[in-house]
Amino acid sequence: MNVSSVLGYIPFSVINPVYNGTKAWVHFNTMNIRTQLAKAGANIKVVKIAPPTVSTDLHREREDPDVNTKDKNSSALSVEEFRDELVKGWKEDKEIIGAGSSQKLVDRWYGEFGPDYEKAADGK
Repeated sequence: MNVSSVLGYIPFSVINPVYNGTKAWVHFNTMNIRTQLAKAGANIKVVKIAPPTVSTDLHREREDPDVNTKDKNSSALSVEEFRDELVKGWKEDKEIIGAGSSQKLVDRWYGEFGPDYEKAADGK
């Protein structure tokens, strides 16, 4: 199981490009590991979690440490909301679990680029 981020799909926040880049790497690396294991016939499930903004203390070093709270970011999830959506994804046996606004973005990304990835993975 790997944890990416909505910022690994589209870097909405340009404050920390290293964070965005590493989450994009996790996104693509997880896809490739999943594909390689499937081609090898391995019975291993590779899960990726792509959280949206979650109201945590993560941004306490910023000028406004509450930038990720629901009061200031309507798409932010509380920790409890994120946890509930994560558990729901596990129960639904998903390989890619988004939550809140990130699920829409994950679905959009795979809808747009997924077929191209599958062709490349098939060597076409």
